[in-house]
Amino acid sequence: YLRGDLNALTPAQKTGMDVFFNRGKCGECHNGSQLSNFEFHSVGVAQIGPGKTNGDDLGREEVTGNPADRYTFRVPPLRN
Repeated sequence: YLRGDLNALTPAQKTGMDVFFNRGKCGECHNGSQLSNFEFHSVGVAQIGPGKTNGDDLGREEVTGNPADRYTFRVPPLRN
């Protein structure tokens, strides 16, 4: 679909795409050929699962040491 084949998605998939890119605004960060801008954005909350610091994944702050980077993560590319 991203290459111009308008028949590559079903009507239900096109509805999901509308939610993703328009109403949900996910495409503001998940864009481009790999559906990621590869930038760091704050999600504002701790990630679920094991972390690196006392069970908490502080995100980019783990690398930079800057508290302003707490819970900022790189936008992952979307595949499949």
